[in-house]
Amino acid sequence: MQLKLLDYTDTLSEIPGELCLTLSLDGCPHGCLGCFWDKFKGQGKFVDYHSLLKKYQDKGYCVVFLGGDWLPNIEDYFKLAKDLGFKVAFYTGLPEWKRINCLDYLKTGAYMKELGPLGSEKSNQKLINLKTGEQIK
Repeated sequence: MQLKLLDYTDTLSEIPGELCLTLSLDGCPHGCLGCFWDKFKGQGKFVDYHSLLKKYQDKGYCVVFLGGDWLPNIEDYFKLAKDLGFKVAFYTGLPEWKRINCLDYLKTGAYMKELGPLGSEKSNQKLINLKTGEQIK
């Protein structure tokens, strides 16, 4: 299974309390004004997704997808991560996302410079723990 990524990295900031394997997907079509993605668009490289997950398996990671709502088979990537024992989080610029079967966390909302990023008091973005229903940020 190939996945086109701009980058992947370990993070502690995307999901509070979770050690994350954060995947920045290439190809976002949304073009949100001020989004950092625009300057890197088209520079991604294909990686073997299954092999990447195997390197991090059994180490307590949550796989965080930064983008991917434009991929018709994104749920296949979520499912593989779940099948390998990972928690899964998905950041989408869309205002809502209904296909949550394999997700533990969901962030919705396009970046709007005037409202600020996730965590800002005025932000339109929301991060929800789907297992508890709690809005985290």
